[in-house]
Amino acid sequence: MIERWKGLKIVKGSEEKCIKWKRRRSQSIKKQIAMVLAALMVGMLGIFFYSFINFYNLQENIMKESQQMMTEQMASSVSKTCEQIDKLIQSVAYNQMVQEYLTETDSGRKYEEYKNIVNLLHNTKNINSGIIDIVIVGQDGNCVNLEGNAAAAKSLVRQLPNDENVYYFGSQNYHVFNQQRLCVMAGTWIYSLDPNGFGMKKLGAVFCVIDPASLLEIPIYKSEVEMDSVLWDRDGHLLLGEESIFRELMENGEENGKIQVGGEGYLALTYDVEILGGGVTTLVSVESYRSKILSVMLQQCAMLAVIFLLVGIVLLLGVKRVYGSINELTGIMKRIKEGNRTALKERLPVSGGSLEADSAAEAFNGMLDEIDNLNHDIFHSYTRMYEMEMAAKQSELNYLRSQINPHFLYNTLELICGLSLEGGNSQGIVEIARALGNTLRYSIKGSDLVTLRQEVEVTQNYLMIQLKRFEGRFHVEYDFQQETMGAQTPKMVLQPLVENAIGHGLEERLKPGTLRLSSRISEDGTLLLCVEDDGLGIEPEILELLQNKLENGSKSDSSSESE
Repeated sequence: MIERWKGLKIVKGSEEKCIKWKRRRSQSIKKQIAMVLAALMVGMLGIFFYSFINFYNLQENIMKESQQMMTEQMASSVSKTCEQIDKLIQSVAYNQMVQEYLTETDSGRKYEEYKNIVNLLHNTKNINSGIIDIVIVGQDGNCVNLEGNAAAAKSLVRQLPNDENVYYFGSQNYHVFNQQRLCVMAGTWIYSLDPNGFGMKKLGAVFCVIDPASLLEIPIYKSEVEMDSVLWDRDGHLLLGEESIFRELMENGEENGKIQVGGEGYLALTYDVEILGGGVTTLVSVESYRSKILSVMLQQCAMLAVIFLLVGIVLLLGVKRVYGSINELTGIMKRIKEGNRTALKERLPVSGGSLEADSAAEAFNGMLDEIDNLNHDIFHSYTRMYEMEMAAKQSELNYLRSQINPHFLYNTLELICGLSLEGGNSQGIVEIARALGNTLRYSIKGSDLVTLRQEVEVTQNYLMIQLKRFEGRFHVEYDFQQETMGAQTPKMVLQPLVENAIGHGLEERLKPGTLRLSSRISEDGTLLLCVEDDGLGIEPEILELLQNKLENGSKSDSSSESE
């Protein structure tokens, strides 16, 4: 006889083969998880390579933008420095003393003016530390300078353009103290400022000898990638930088882009400096920034591989043969979640499929048994605890209401006796007796809940007696918010706190003290009562003991503990 079981033909008596097939089916979950991990790995690798390409392009663009910004800043720095030097040269060219010196014919006065010119050149040179020398060349060939050989300046007079702008000649060899220095020379014509005497006649020329290193005043940003920079003049001569790099650059041309320098690829970027007639070129090593980017990406790849490996190991180790009971387990749990009480009576079958699955089924069944027992125990215990708690709270309220300290009654009566012996204070005796009577009547009569206004009134009666007793020993401040006066509160909740504050805080104080009573409503609608005093305080050990008792719910079993 043949039966149908999920589309498979199973002959009676072959139940063992069916169980083996079901076991093989449960083991296929590992294969499914392996396929999921493989798909996850492929997806993560695709994401990684996509991120790698984007990250590489992003870093390359950032590097290019950084190079462009630095090159632009360098070119701007050179232009600003040249503009400052232009102003200094123009200030010398049109200085009144220079005009008078170049037009003076008397040799005696010319010598005196010569000394003034030298002082002027010294002061001008000190303004900019990059100025090596300043040379004034007259039409008669006479020169005034501070240091070095002015022959180079004389030879450049004929090359000056016929305009009022400062002209930069580029790199020149200038002799200073028998040393030959590479410098940049800038000069302009000196025209007469006297329109009546000479008109726009040329009186001579002024030249400024500049140290090329001073043209770049901003510090060059130090990055992790290798970067070189060169500064060159209008004649294509190197002013700053390495000669070998500049030579390769000139041979490859000044265009922006990737070039080969010394067998190594560089990314070159050039900015023209119009005022100088030359330009600034920066070169970044392609291999350097590529290696930095690849190093970062390889580190990320290694970390990703380690994390993926660990996750895979954990997942594979977590795959056990407990999945045979998963459907039954989730079914019972869903029914319990949906509020089906009868599901707590159901139990998982222990099929013997695997040790882990059987242990899980037995543990789950035991948990359901324990839950069932606990439900009954909790129900009965909760009922008993609720009844005990209500009785305890009622006893506590009754205790608080009846807690009029015998010492307070005794001291009040003694106070009345003292006032009667003094004589002539019958009104005070009446007030104290009335306040005592109101306090006693309030504590033993009426409902358990009263308004805060009633509680404050009986507390004021109590405080009136204490103020009579401790006359001048303390004073009372009230800060009860109006919206709290109608709130409901247990009877005699405020007076015991006030009594403790006087007895433990203010009574033994040598100087007059202050007792402050206040109330407010918290954000969650709770009534907050506060009793404060500036008395002797309490020892930390005793305070900790009392706090522990409050936290543990312990109550005083004698009146001495509350005094």
